[in-house]
Amino acid sequence: MCGREAGIPMSEHPDETAAGPPTNRSVSRALRLLRMVARMHGGANASELAAATSLARPTVFRLLVTLESNGLLDRVDNRYVLGWELARLGAMADHHAGFTARAQPRVALAAQQIGETVTLSVCRATNELDIVVQESAQRVGLSVSSMVGMRWPMHASATGKLVLAELDESAARRLLGDDLPRVASHTITSHAQLQKELVTVREQGYATIDDELEDGIVSGAVPIRDDAGTLVAALAVVGPKYRFDPDACRDAMPELFAAARDISQSLGAAPPDTSTNE
Repeated sequence: MCGREAGIPMSEHPDETAAGPPTNRSVSRALRLLRMVARMHGGANASELAAATSLARPTVFRLLVTLESNGLLDRVDNRYVLGWELARLGAMADHHAGFTARAQPRVALAAQQIGETVTLSVCRATNELDIVVQESAQRVGLSVSSMVGMRWPMHASATGKLVLAELDESAARRLLGDDLPRVASHTITSHAQLQKELVTVREQGYATIDDELEDGIVSGAVPIRDDAGTLVAALAVVGPKYRFDPDACRDAMPELFAAARDISQSLGAAPPDTSTNE
């Protein structure tokens, strides 16, 4: 039997039209609201959340009441903010568990399709990215064979530029400090030059380096965002310049973007639910 005939509210019925296993529409919508509240500094009221998520106001109101009653949201001056229970659960979570296991096959496929090394990095609270997965179709070409667990100067790495592009100029400067040390022949060492580069990153949606982190190395990185648009991770491709020049790096971007989209969707962050009625 279907939906209401089976005594199941339509909003609780699994969405069997979506790719992959059936999902619960109400749970998915509740998660969308949580992510949207997290994105809206100072919180948001029900009307703002309904407009931002394109969900019907009665649906939003009912979900907000449920989330608040369970401690996942709090209400301050009639505006919803993330709640104490969400903070408690977040503090207990292993930020890498599950994420890397689900993403690794797609990272490996991207490396195979591109023919070079592809890495997955996850964001930390300190506006840095930790490399947690590395898959190589060929020898990486860097002076180190494994990049997992390593961190690079943000102004000299493709993933670092992605993070910096999320910040305004003053915030980026506070994060980097006054000096931008040279680590390769073409490392950007001027804040003014770096800001011009970050404008390009924002416009094209990805970041590249060429002899900036290590001479003879070219890399490109694309963002992985949640459904609120927040940068949560990054995919990067890296290779030696003699076989992976800047043109080859640009040619690899469509596959890298496709992999980033697939990983985002596998984590439930996309595609958005465009339905407004239950």
